[in-house]
Amino acid sequence: MVDRDIPFDLQLSGHIHGGQIFPFGLLTRLTYGVDTGLTRLEDGRWLYVSRGAGTWGPPIRLFAAPEITLITIESEHKPSSVPPIVADGAGNGSF
Repeated sequence: MVDRDIPFDLQLSGHIHGGQIFPFGLLTRLTYGVDTGLTRLEDGRWLYVSRGAGTWGPPIRLFAAPEITLITIESEHKPSSVPPIVADGAGNGSF
């Protein structure tokens, strides 16, 4: 859900399982008003919602492929003196 009173340019949201099993994807779209992936909102802000990788209830995903998203955010003004941060895959970043 997007709070229209909080200013932001990009919101990265957790997953809605992509509906996990058809036709539940239609229900999530009706409930939240957006589909999975990157959506431009009416006011020009951006919202990204992942399908996620797991399941809830039965351990199946029908017409809702699992997804792990890698997003790279780059500044328009890149300082040359700051080394890149490298993640080791376990959530630990290092320089």
